[in-house]
Amino acid sequence: MTAAAVAEVQRQYGHRRSFPGDVSVALTLYLPDKRVRDVDNYPKGVLDALTSAGIWADDAQVRSMPFQNKTRLTQS
Repeated sequence: MTAAAVAEVQRQYGHRRSFPGDVSVALTLYLPDKRVRDVDNYPKGVLDALTSAGIWADDAQVRSMPFQNKTRLTQS
């Protein structure tokens, strides 16, 4: 799913190459409820998916990663 989403954005914006140098990633999680979670497990999957999608050669290129954890607002 991540690879398909990345391919679509690359097609829209005409960017086909991976980032060759250092990158920053801003990550915001919208969790479904207020249960306590171990949020340090989430970035690994996201970074691995972006590596597999070809955004960069290796997630070791990430030098900065601001991280926010938010609860998803539910509609009634």
